[in-house]
Amino acid sequence: MDDNKTVAGKLIENAGDIVETSYKLLVLKVVEKATKILSSALAALSLFVIGFFVVLFLGIGTAIWIGEALDNLKAGYFITGGIFILIILIIYLLRKKIVFPVLRDSIIKRFYD
Repeated sequence: MDDNKTVAGKLIENAGDIVETSYKLLVLKVVEKATKILSSALAALSLFVIGFFVVLFLGIGTAIWIGEALDNLKAGYFITGGIFILIILIIYLLRKKIVFPVLRDSIIKRFYD
């Protein structure tokens, strides 16, 4: 009878260890996923800021170049602004077909990797 009690006690102890280990593993997986998502978000933010400045300076350079070619800097800025508005309009119109699926897929991929 004592053997049954010691075996049952060991089983209960092992089950407790398994639950504790499973909990620790779950915590580590959650921390890993959160770290991956946060690092991806910071990388995307950095690329966005750099991309913003690249587009800004390219836009200014293009506006000056077109303005000098037309001998009217104001016209160069308006033409460049019109080009940017056209690009924004195209992206807005294609957002459900191209932009949202790409963003959704990249977020899901980051979450499940």
